[in-house]
Amino acid sequence: MDKKYFCLKLVFLIATIRCSHGMCLDVRDITVCVGNKFIKGVPERVETNRTKICFMHGENSNIPKNAFILLPKIQYLYLNLTNIITISEGAFNKLENLTTLGLHGNRITEMDQPIFLSLRKLTTLDLSGNDISNVQKINFRGLRNLKDLILVHNYITVIKKEDFQSLPKLKQLDLSLNYIETINTDTFSSLQFLETLNLNYNKITTIDDGAFNGMKKLTSLKLRGNFLQCVPTQELSRFPGLVIDVRDNRADCGEIRSEINVRRNLTILCETPK
Repeated sequence: MDKKYFCLKLVFLIATIRCSHGMCLDVRDITVCVGNKFIKGVPERVETNRTKICFMHGENSNIPKNAFILLPKIQYLYLNLTNIITISEGAFNKLENLTTLGLHGNRITEMDQPIFLSLRKLTTLDLSGNDISNVQKINFRGLRNLKDLILVHNYITVIKKEDFQSLPKLKQLDLSLNYIETINTDTFSSLQFLETLNLNYNKITTIDDGAFNGMKKLTSLKLRGNFLQCVPTQELSRFPGLVIDVRDNRADCGEIRSEINVRRNLTILCETPK
């Protein structure tokens, strides 16, 4: 099961269980808590040795400091659809074993405090479905081992190279379903080890020369559903085996394919507009 959306896939299963408001249940290998508030720490009846916990459908506008201090063994924490707006500095204190943090479907606009400092083992961070418009307002300090960052379905319009400088080991970056219009020079220069970049369904019209400078490991570039009239195949030809998806753009597939005839190490998925 895809760990990015693991918690959401439990919704149907939970609906089949008679669960009163504010109750926690053990479902398979994960504890699922529905309708809880983080006022006095973790809910009752949650075993402190659990490694996977999902909180859903609560009314928690703020996650307070030391909210999960009684769960030091937790590895997977999902706080999905709980109406979070702010997260206090120190909210994730003592979660030194956490590898996956899901914050999908909340109302977060910014996290400018270094709230992730203690999460040295975190490899996956899901911030999809929030109200983030500026990546610079997310303080990624401490996430030196993060490999997978999901920012799907936010309100991001601009991305800059400074946005990801604190994430040297990032391998997958998903920025699909946002409002990005231009990819500027050196935007991803700090992401030397990035393998998959998903920019599907934005409003991209322009990719500047040198936009992919500094990248060494790129194998998948997803640009489907934008407004591109041309694709920088010459610049991207330096990535061996790269797969580029430019379907549903304005680009002329005939011109792109003629470029591929010369640069055979690229695979481009393209459809001629009707």
